[in-house]
Amino acid sequence: TVTNYGTISGSGVFGIDMSSGKVTNFGTILSVNAIAIAGAGVVINTGYVSASATAGFAIEITGAGSVANGSPSQPSAGIYGFYNGVEVFGSATVANDGTIIGARAYGIYGKQGGVVTNGTATDTAAVITGGKLGINFENAGTIPNYGTITGPGFAGVFTVYTYIQPILTQ
Repeated sequence: TVTNYGTISGSGVFGIDMSSGKVTNFGTILSVNAIAIAGAGVVINTGYVSASATAGFAIEITGAGSVANGSPSQPSAGIYGFYNGVEVFGSATVANDGTIIGARAYGIYGKQGGVVTNGTATDTAAVITGGKLGINFENAGTIPNYGTITGPGFAGVFTVYTYIQPILTQ
C-alpha cells in the first residue's frame, strides 16, 4: 500500500512499481510511466498522476483493477498519459470525476471490458479524452456518462457490446 501526500518522481521507468496493491494519491506522481501494478490493484487519485515520456502510461494495472479519479468535491484531479491515461488488462472499474487523458492513444483502455462511470447527474464536468479513442474496451462494457468523452482521432467510445447511459459522448 502506498499513500502519497507529497511528490513521487521516478528517474527510471516507474514512479511506483508494485506486484499488487493499493495506491492512494493526494499529491503528485511523475515518471516515464507513473504507476504500474503487475497484478490486481486499486488506485485512488485526488491529486495529479502523469507520464513523462511520449510512450508512457499514467496508470497500468495488469490484473483486475479499479481507479477512482477525483470526486465532486475534488474535480481538479488529473491523470495524464502521453500514450494511455489508464490501462487495465483485467476487468476494469473506473469512476472519474476529474480529467483522464491519453494524449496519443486512449484515455482508458480495458482489455477485459468493465465499467467506466464518467461524472454524475449533478457533476457533469468530468472529462475522458484520448488522441484516438476516449475509451477502448476489447470486451463488453457499461459506461454511465454524464460528462464528456472524446476521441478526436477515431471515436469517443469503441468497444464490443457496450451500454452507454445516458448518451452524452462526442
